[in-house]
Amino acid sequence: MKFFYIDENLSESGVKKIHAQGCANMPDMMNRRYLGPFNNSEEALRRISQQEPAAKICQECGK
Repeated sequence: MKFFYIDENLSESGVKKIHAQGCANMPDMMNRRYLGPFNNSEEALRRISQQEPAAKICQECGK
């Protein structure tokens, strides 16, 4: 399992990115919210998608 976070700031394209712990693109601590432990990024996205419809998986974390 990995720990996932969501960026609280909108990206240039108007989405909030979901990152796995250790991602090089992880926002600083003040600009992210902990989502919890998940097996993969798709599970994290399913969990947050109702609260954050503009959420997407970070390209690095989705590999």
